[in-house]
This record gives sequence, C-alpha cells and structure tokens, in this order.
Amino acid sequence: DDHQNYANSSNNNPFPPFLLRAPAALPTPPRRPLLIPTPRTNNPNIKMTATTMKTTTKTPPLPPSSSSSQQPSSTLANIAEHAELRLVRILSSGAPPTLLSPTFESDCESHIANADAPGLIRTIILDRGALTSLFAISPVEDCISAFSLLAALLDRVGGGRGGSDGGKEEILSNELADAVSAEGFDPVKRVAMLSALYNLRSRGAEKCRLLGRIVSLCAECEVEKLMDGGALYDVLAVGNVLRLCDGWGVGVPERRVLYRAIGGAYKNVKGGEVRRQRYL
Repeated sequence: DDHQNYANSSNNNPFPPFLLRAPAALPTPPRRPLLIPTPRTNNPNIKMTATTMKTTTKTPPLPPSSSSSQQPSSTLANIAEHAELRLVRILSSGAPPTLLSPTFESDCESHIANADAPGLIRTIILDRGALTSLFAISPVEDCISAFSLLAALLDRVGGGRGGSDGGKEEILSNELADAVSAEGFDPVKRVAMLSALYNLRSRGAEKCRLLGRIVSLCAECEVEKLMDGGALYDVLAVGNVLRLCDGWGVGVPERRVLYRAIGGAYKNVKGGEVRRQRYL
C-alpha cells in the first residue's frame, strides 16, 4: 500500500498544516486560547503542527471544572471583546471603501456587545470589502491568525451559558468555508485558511467535508501538494483516508463524497491515474 510506514504511524491525525507554520500573533491584544479546543492524545481529530508531524501531542487535556458551565469571567470576556474589536478595525481600515458596507463597523460592534457570534461571523463573511481586507493581510501567517480568530468564534455559537449548538456550528462552518473558498482571492491563502479551519474543528463530518474541499481546491490551483512528495500525497494514501474516516465515525454517504473529491483531484495530477482509479 502507498507509503505503508506513514499509514502505520502512531499519529492519529496525519493532516499537515500546509503553509501553516506557527501562526504569528496579530498585532493586537492577546488571542484567546480558551476558544480553541484542547487536543487529546486519544482523539483522531488532533491537530498537527510542523513540530508534531511525527508524534502525537503530549499536552494533556484540562481537567473538568465544576464551574465549566458558568459564564466566562469579566476579564476573559474583555480580552475576547477587545480582540474581536481589533479584528473589526483591521478589516475595516484595510477594505476598499467602495466594497465595504457603510454600517460594517457599527453592525459588528453591536454583535460583539450582544455576544452574537453568528451575527458577527456572518457580517464579516458576507461583506466583500471585509473579506478583501482579510485576504490582503500580509504575511500569510498574520492573515491566517486573523482568520483563526474569526473561526474560533464558531465555538461560541448557540447553546447558551457559554455552550455551543452543533447544528448551528456546522452550518456556519460551511458558510465560512464557502466564503474563503470563493474565486478571486489568493489561492495560497484560500488553501491555508481551509487548513486552519480543518485543524480548529473537531466534528468528524465537518473535517471530512473540509478535507474534500481542500483536495478539490488544490487540484485547481496548487496541484503540487497532491503529487508524490507534496504536502497531501501521503495523507491521501487509501489506508490513511480509511483510517481517518473510521476515526471520524462518518458514514458511507460522507465517505463517497470525499472519495469522489480525491479521485477527481487526481485526474489533474501527472502520474495520478492509479490512485484515481482506487477512489472511483
């Protein structure tokens, strides 16, 4: 089988970070690590970084707290609010005036004040000026840091009392993926943003769909990632994909969509016919 040693790795989630080195922090107040799910060593959805490509994360999960269902402290809430406000200012100041909604800032501020994460996410991704400004952030690491702050808001969607609503999260996650996959933006950043979103999400069905999106996008604009030696080549070996799908717990319909995406992608890869046939 393709790269058997890789398939037998102890790594529960071999998905590489592509262009994502450790993202540089935004020139803003501190980011909110509490919004990003802590990886678990026995979780098939563990996210990878350049320094953990060959070993699973050693960081243990935080122990459950009796106060975990309570609202965040005012200090944490203020840090989160300031980071979101700073992101809104950055997107607003860098947007082409003709593309940005005249009420963009005030709408975002209202959503932040009302702890309306879905409203804030949609206001940003539905505004062409804000998205243009997001993709214009340079270097790539800073651009992905800004996007990751936006994507982390998904953990605060619905559910009440600081919880989340899985159905609403998945819908918004798909909308966010649609927005950053749109043609007309830098393809390198499009792939990197989808990769960041993949690493931030934990639900198997979401990760399965996102991997399919990434593969299809790479086939269009970064085909070298699918070639032998590329960032995705070993990951997409049949044995590895089967192991990922088993770990995610996804059913036959979701698997078929992913297999078709991989098979279709290898139509554009030189020497990819054998792998293509195995997925079709």
